[in-house]
Amino acid sequence: MSDQTVLVIGWQPKFRPFVLESLKRRRGDVVVACEHPLPELPEPIRGQMVVEGLHSTPSEHVARLVEYGSKEAVRGVVTFNDELASLSAAVAEGLGLPGPAPEAVATAMGKAASRRALASAGVPSTSFTSVPSSRQAEVPAGYDFPLVVKPGCLSGSRGVFRVDSPEEFHRAAALSARLGASGPLENDLVLIEQYIDGHNLTVELAMDEQDVHVLAVCDAEYDYEPVDGLRQFQLINMNFPSRRPREEQEEACGVAVAAARACGLTSTMVHVELRVAADGVRVIEVNPRSGGAFIPEMVRLCSGVDYAAVAVELSQQRLVPPPKAEGGDLCGAAALGYFRAPDHLGDIGGRKLHRIERLWEVPDERIHRLDLWISEGSRIDPSLPCLGQVIATGKTPMEAVAAAKAVTAGLRLELKA
Repeated sequence: MSDQTVLVIGWQPKFRPFVLESLKRRRGDVVVACEHPLPELPEPIRGQMVVEGLHSTPSEHVARLVEYGSKEAVRGVVTFNDELASLSAAVAEGLGLPGPAPEAVATAMGKAASRRALASAGVPSTSFTSVPSSRQAEVPAGYDFPLVVKPGCLSGSRGVFRVDSPEEFHRAAALSARLGASGPLENDLVLIEQYIDGHNLTVELAMDEQDVHVLAVCDAEYDYEPVDGLRQFQLINMNFPSRRPREEQEEACGVAVAAARACGLTSTMVHVELRVAADGVRVIEVNPRSGGAFIPEMVRLCSGVDYAAVAVELSQQRLVPPPKAEGGDLCGAAALGYFRAPDHLGDIGGRKLHRIERLWEVPDERIHRLDLWISEGSRIDPSLPCLGQVIATGKTPMEAVAAAKAVTAGLRLELKA
């Protein structure tokens, strides 16, 4: 048994294969807590604890995981899942290991609580109000359309709607309340925010007890996904490094660090989502965990920083300096794109897929990773957040983004009637 064993809570190799690759590069054992048993344990995982209801009722499993971590002599606890961040913090605290305070995680995860913390610390955000989910929401006085309506505590843009009329507002508020109530986190609020026009950045931070390391500034592009006749925000691509001016990136980093500190976070990875408006950078969300999707893989490709290893090192309080992956040439830029079904196909969940055609003309050497989660002859899982994803590379961010968009636009699906 290694003296550097780490417990990863919430193992999802399909969506984050880079985590396993990073763990292979470090010395030390890994044990995992997962909802469903792994049929085999890939290296370096040497043990698993299957926890029924891990994602739906995470707060109920602290004691069991503390007991498991103690038995396995773990020296660090880490998660890469939003809904398990509070559980991970509580388990680390129960084991006496480094990690963010559970109260700080709760502040960051709670949309209303984080907005109050930001306002108290003078960190630029947006005006907001909230109403209990059980009450019918009304358009607040002093707010102008467009507005943003969202559940008080969900992630991944779930239930986050742009509304442009009172009729849309009432439908979005009711739907956000239902979606929030069905989530794994305690959530009895609907937030109403003033929409901020501008473009999106994310800042990736590693915070130990004394220092803050800025790992990346990424561009993020959103569109809208139709949900029950409403417009739900939907991430369509990201790229690293950012294309924005250096001064703007530096301002974004300062605001991101201030936001994380306002929530009381330390000894954790932090993913801060920002909107750059005409009057400056404003905080959209503070997430007490690693950047989602393939942000860590893009960072490694372009800077050499082994992002997932940084998360593990932080969990063991050994982050000086952020570790870099060994070997491999760095690329100039990387971009992430998502495969989604064309609008004209409508809702394809549960339908059988007859044929997949790949019609893009992007050279193979520009495609670093391509994952399709659908296959010919099978039914499409309606729970999938998208149909797959691609990381494309280029000499510049513009080149990488163009390649990723060409690949995602070049997928043609033929469904069985």
